[in-house]
Amino acid sequence: MKQFSFKISGNTYKVDIHSIDGNELSLSVNGEDYLVSLEGEQRKTPTITIPKTSVSQVPAEKRTAPTGGSGSGRIAAPLPGAVLKINVKAGDQVKSGDPVCILEAMKMQNEVMSPYSGTVKEVAVAEGQNVMEGDLLVTVEA
Repeated sequence: MKQFSFKISGNTYKVDIHSIDGNELSLSVNGEDYLVSLEGEQRKTPTITIPKTSVSQVPAEKRTAPTGGSGSGRIAAPLPGAVLKINVKAGDQVKSGDPVCILEAMKMQNEVMSPYSGTVKEVAVAEGQNVMEGDLLVTVEA
């Protein structure tokens, strides 16, 4: 088994390649198993297509915002998607549970709630931007 660590858009992914059979690889990305097909002609650095993460593959604790939080922190994308709408701007006051933005993932709209109460210090994304799971969306300061 070969092990690799990829850093993509500031996120680290641990990849374990279990087997290679022709153009198909059996691998794990951060502990999730995938069967991946290589596309295009064979070359030293093949293009690998990895299926998008579905909501059911994202642990429940990452899909729902913690409640009753106060303090400061980063609000990260709970799953890969496109930012449809940003509901806050720097300087706005938010309470725990307030929606800060809406992500579209797999044709579904997902409200991202603030787990913190405080002042929005930074909005790190723009409407229409694609994000990966774990990418910074908003920073809230107590």
